[in-house]
Formats: sequence, C-alpha cells, structure tokens
Amino acid sequence: YAGARDIFLSRFQPDGTLAFTRLLGGDADDQPSALSLDRSGNLYLAGTTASPDFPASGPKAGTPVSFLLKLRDDGQHTFAAERLAQAPERGAHLLE
Repeated sequence: YAGARDIFLSRFQPDGTLAFTRLLGGDADDQPSALSLDRSGNLYLAGTTASPDFPASGPKAGTPVSFLLKLRDDGQHTFAAERLAQAPERGAHLLE
C-alpha cells in the first residue's frame, strides 16, 4: 500500500456491528468510483488503479485502468477484472 491513494471498505450488519473491513490497494494509486449491492448481498466496487499488484491484476505499465471487483457478504472477492473501460474515468460508469 505504497500509493498515495488506497481503498478501504467496511460493511456493517443491520444491528450496527462490523461485518468486515477490507483494505485494497497496491504500489500505486487506487481509487473507488462506484459501489453497488445485489439482492444476494454481494458488493460490486468499481474504480481506477495504477497498481500493477492490485487484486484485479492491474495495469502493466503504471497507466491507470478501470477495475470491477465483486465481494461476497463476508468481504472476500470472488471476481476481479481490469481494463473494462477505454478511459480510467469511465470506471464510475461500470455500475450504471
């Protein structure tokens, strides 16, 4: 987590107790843009990363790319993809 920006995500139960906290990031800047929840309780997180070691495999040359992560209700990611949009700022539109 050496980048100037990393991502942390916390989820709380309906009674206010902490379900999980995840820190996501890599050697460069990582930034969230959008968050969505499906009916099964899975979280979808979209954003941009310039980290080659980001969980979505990251860019190869340090150029920011869009990513999409799917996290189960326990905080473990089950799906990760990157380079889903032509321009990094488009990451926010992946969940529209």
